[in-house]
Amino acid sequence: MYGPPSLKKYVIFVDDVNMPQREKYFAQPPIEILRQWMDHKGWYDRTPPCAFRTLVDIQFIGCMGPPGGGRNPVTMRFLRHFNFMSFTEMADASLFVIFTTILDATLKEGIIPEVQNCGSQIVKCTIDIYNTIRQELLPTPAKSHYTFNLRDLSKVIQGVLRGDISHCKDKNVIVSLWVHEAMRVFQVHHQLASFFSFQLNLYITHPISSPLLLGLSCTEFVCNEV
Repeated sequence: MYGPPSLKKYVIFVDDVNMPQREKYFAQPPIEILRQWMDHKGWYDRTPPCAFRTLVDIQFIGCMGPPGGGRNPVTMRFLRHFNFMSFTEMADASLFVIFTTILDATLKEGIIPEVQNCGSQIVKCTIDIYNTIRQELLPTPAKSHYTFNLRDLSKVIQGVLRGDISHCKDKNVIVSLWVHEAMRVFQVHHQLASFFSFQLNLYITHPISSPLLLGLSCTEFVCNEV
């Protein structure tokens, strides 16, 4: 019998529980290994004579998203051992209010009115790019790093906030900083360079609701010194 020290509990957190691929007959070996402990409280030793090892005082916590984009349905024989806690994603309108309030508090320190007033545009474009990437770049077992969440969205805004607003003499500088931070956070692999540059150009050069700047490309921004 194995377990943590006396009077203690060992908690094991398993992220992306439904990421394992399903086999021909829908089995998921990693899930079945976890289920063996939940059904029988232990595992067999791989070394002959393959004795059964009982594990006590441990608890599993799992996390997973809805099936789709590389995430697979999980057998109820496994899920029946868990208590579920679910939550809906925050609406875009709520994200806009939260991050606009945070960003505007810093941009108001700028000496140029056009810099002071571009906070809402930066937040809106960041949210739109975030939603586009989550829809187009879905995680798969081969690309499990394609997992974007609110932490990535906040990193872009935090990166802009770290800039010295007193050095932003015009709108081009603050937008250049935003492009740099967006590419740093979202462009997780060099193979995404062309895809992400195209998405940024859509929000910089095309009149989508309230474009940041017209007639300029993201290449011009990232080449400038921020």
